[in-house]
Amino acid sequence: MLGEGICEFSEVRIELALDLNRLGHSRLRLGGKVVGQIGEDTPQDLTPDRGLSAAKSSRLTGLCAVLGVAVWTLSLFIGASQLTGLVFSLGSLILGVGLLSLIWFDLHAFRLPNLITYGLIGAGLILTFQATPGRIGFHLSAAVLGYGLIWFLARVTTFMRGTAGIGLGDAKLLAAAGAWFGLLNFPIVLLISSGLGIVSALVMSLVRRSAADWRKQRLPFGPFISLAMWLTWCFDRLIGF
Repeated sequence: MLGEGICEFSEVRIELALDLNRLGHSRLRLGGKVVGQIGEDTPQDLTPDRGLSAAKSSRLTGLCAVLGVAVWTLSLFIGASQLTGLVFSLGSLILGVGLLSLIWFDLHAFRLPNLITYGLIGAGLILTFQATPGRIGFHLSAAVLGYGLIWFLARVTTFMRGTAGIGLGDAKLLAAAGAWFGLLNFPIVLLISSGLGIVSALVMSLVRRSAADWRKQRLPFGPFISLAMWLTWCFDRLIGF
């Protein structure tokens, strides 16, 4: 009897170990997909094998983390938003870190990773449904409007100039703006981002007037949209509806 009990106990332990092993492999596969996506979206000229040392990479990662925490902490003390409590704190963390990451990517690689833009769209809709379920339709409509607006402008630009002047990454970011702010505050994001873009273009034209090809310089629009979204989020009581 004792021998049979020991055998049964051993079989249970073996089955449990196999189950844990399978679970571990599943988590590794999921983690590998996430890390792989981030790796694909990372600017290739900033990796250690392209000239940036591992030490600098670590410092850059740490700097981004510190800036993300600083952005979130600052938003908690602004006190000008209509949202308060957990929704505002969680939203500030997600939006602040996400927008900061998008600014970095667009300035260094002229791209806005889908992993972040789609994540912001989903987070905006989820937080809206959690805080104000009755407005979810307005936020969905604004998200569609934001994407459709840039998509249409991109098609017109391509038709008139023969080359794409606006990326669909900006369209996805504006869709995220619509998901977060709805139809009422979405025009404010457009107004602020357009104003920032115009001012930056004017400054660039003055600084590089002597250069004959200054008009051909690429100017990423993602940082302007990101800054406009952050200002609207923090000060919607003052500038929003």
